Amino acid sequence: MAKTSSGGRIGYNKGVFTLSYNGVEYLKSDRVMFAPTLAKQNLPEPAKTTFRNNTLTYRFDRGPIATLKVTFEVRKGRFEVASEAVAARNVTLSAWNVFGPGRTFAGFDQIVVANPNIKGRLTTGVFDKMRLDDQFRSVTHTMGLGLPSWFFPLPTHYMLACYRHMLFLGLDEVGDFSEWTIGYEGKNITQWSLDYGEHLSFKKGQTLRSPRWIGFFVDTDNPFDPWPIYTAMLRKRSRITNPHDDRPAWWADLNYVTWGDQHVMPDASPTRTYNQTETNLSEDTVRRWVGIIEKYKLPFRTITIDGYWCPRIGQWHADQKRFPDMRGLVDELHERGYKVIFWYCPFEADRAAPVFNEHPEFFVEETVRQQLFLEKDIAVDVRPRYDYTHPGLRDFIRQDIRRMLSPEPGCYNGDGMKLDFYGSAPNAKRTKTFHDPSWGLGHRFILNAHASIYRWAKEFKPDCRVDGENGNPFFADYTDSLRAWDWCHPDYTAYNDRVKLASVICPGVPALYDEHIYFANLYKYCLRSAAARPIFFNVDVFHGDMVKPTPKQYRMLAEVLAVVADLNRRARDVTPQSLDEGRIYDWSGKLIGKVAADDTTLVAERDGAFTAVLLNDTDQPRTKGVTIDPSEFAARGKPFTLTAKLAPQTLRVLIGP
Repeated sequence: MAKTSSGGRIGYNKGVFTLSYNGVEYLKSDRVMFAPTLAKQNLPEPAKTTFRNNTLTYRFDRGPIATLKVTFEVRKGRFEVASEAVAARNVTLSAWNVFGPGRTFAGFDQIVVANPNIKGRLTTGVFDKMRLDDQFRSVTHTMGLGLPSWFFPLPTHYMLACYRHMLFLGLDEVGDFSEWTIGYEGKNITQWSLDYGEHLSFKKGQTLRSPRWIGFFVDTDNPFDPWPIYTAMLRKRSRITNPHDDRPAWWADLNYVTWGDQHVMPDASPTRTYNQTETNLSEDTVRRWVGIIEKYKLPFRTITIDGYWCPRIGQWHADQKRFPDMRGLVDELHERGYKVIFWYCPFEADRAAPVFNEHPEFFVEETVRQQLFLEKDIAVDVRPRYDYTHPGLRDFIRQDIRRMLSPEPGCYNGDGMKLDFYGSAPNAKRTKTFHDPSWGLGHRFILNAHASIYRWAKEFKPDCRVDGENGNPFFADYTDSLRAWDWCHPDYTAYNDRVKLASVICPGVPALYDEHIYFANLYKYCLRSAAARPIFFNVDVFHGDMVKPTPKQYRMLAEVLAVVADLNRRARDVTPQSLDEGRIYDWSGKLIGKVAADDTTLVAERDGAFTAVLLNDTDQPRTKGVTIDPSEFAARGKPFTLTAKLAPQTLRVLIGP
């Protein structure tokens, strides 16, 4: 595990602030640091600047601020920075500048951020390493709420890289900002700001307080390495508590989601419009797909009824034409041994939804037209966005969740929610008004809303599972599992980095492999996901390549999934290292499974017996001629060996001593 380095130093001499590492200056500025921007105007030059006891004090004889104090706490292996300003007149906060603008030198080669993964653009990893003056071609790079950055959409942490070390900058708590913006000249970062919009007002004499930044250097070029260090700091401060140690056993069961099979019409032709996919979901289709699961003994025990089981987003009642008896369907699935999860979008509503016309006060008013990319770069206008700062809206959402999860008469008695479209939360910078800005804006808005949804869900169904898509450590306490989000591409390996990021960015929350929709590479996907929590989107026709499995292939799939399901139930959460090595451990630390680096072999252990699943050159399962050396399972750390002849055979799961 990487460790922080104590080689970082902060200095101030003759009006120049420096941040150095092992004697090399990486940040140097003679400008006001960690300062607010008020009503979109930066501060004037200070009349006087002092540096005592690691505190920079700027005094102004004109402008909106009387004094600004920036306090640095330098501790072994890290530093922390926070600032506070006293208003000289009534002011509105627009942004906090991490540093700049102006004559700032930041000697880093790269900015490393979580990849926004815009749908329709194929990206293979989860980190963008944007090389300054090379890939980084824009004066500003903005990621924020309301933009098409649905995968891990909260950009609250940053890494600056140079050679083989990184400076990690994170926050001590969630703030009210929605975006961050970078300016640069050549290879030098000249500005870094957090943007709030125009909603937070302060009267003369009041104190404005910045977020608290945590920074540390790590000798690594692996962007996964700093995260466990940072989240350990948050745990120590009780910012996150990891409350998921006592998980219901069913959370680890294999999960089937209807969305994939919704893309194929009853005549086996693909859907041609998004609306067809939405409406190709009914009690009849759910029963048909569950019938396939049971006919071929596929070991799925959780069913997610995906979009759109309701008439429209914002009207979360079962569509009466397609689901005339939703409670009856859920009760039937329960009797057949399944758990049922409902898809839910908590931040928006269609204009045709009754709530939009009956309660316009529940929605924010935006300043600009905003769009999202759905498929193949097709942009659509976003739906109206909810204003969670309004107590009436919060009561309305609570009743949505009650209807889905409560066992009371008139409710559906579901077992969980798949939360989606978090990129649709309102962006404070692009929103005119909120009912009560003090409730929370930007990232604090979405965290408060998410936490409220989670608490309401547990109120109505204590053992329900809430599946999130928020790669942010502050959400860990309010998320039961974290989806790696839609990939929709035959290259299933992209999920590996996503799951690794999820495992370090949301500690204590299991990561879900999500939406492999191709029969091609299906078995490799199954073997690889034995080390994590897979979600399967097709049991009828795999709509990525329109393949309908044969009865023989269904039988093979059932046997492979039986091994995967058993490992999933017993496995502890993955780490980047265990995923890279393909090792699967139980909660006691015992090795119970091993996946080959090329995902062609899976060996599972239970009670001293071993099961081997191998794939031949056409990615079909085979097991003939397998010899297993169980030494690694008896003692951790010994070399893993598995030999097999290459003759393809019909799958026969091999069990031996």
